[in-house]
Amino acid sequence: MLIIIVVAVLFYSLLFFKGVHYTVDDREFKQAGVRINFANNTITVKGKTYRAGQVTGIRMDALTSSHKHGNSMAKTVTIELDDFKKPQHKILFISKGHSRKFMQRLSVALRKAGGRDFV
Repeated sequence: MLIIIVVAVLFYSLLFFKGVHYTVDDREFKQAGVRINFANNTITVKGKTYRAGQVTGIRMDALTSSHKHGNSMAKTVTIELDDFKKPQHKILFISKGHSRKFMQRLSVALRKAGGRDFV
C-alpha cells in the first residue's frame, strides 16, 4: 500500500512540475514538450513539426470528475492545428495558473514565429 502511495505522489509531482519550467532565447521557446522555432517559423508538438501559421486556436479546458463537480485544478491546453491527421494536441497541467501562463507564453512565441495572434 505504501508503494502505491509513493508512486502516486511521484507521478502527480512529475505532472505538476512538467509544464512549470520553460526556456526562451533568440532562437526558440520551449515548455511542456512544445517547441517554437522563431527562425524556421515552426512549432513542434509531441515530435511532430508544423508551420506556426497552421495553429488555428489555443484553448484551456478543465478536467472534471463527478465527485468534484467541475472544480478540478487540472487543466488541458489544446493546440488546434490545420492538419487532417492530428488536428488537436492536448497538454496536461495540474495547476490552472501554469496552464494560463503557458497559453500566454505560447501566444507570444507563435506571434514571434509569424503565426496568428491569439490574445
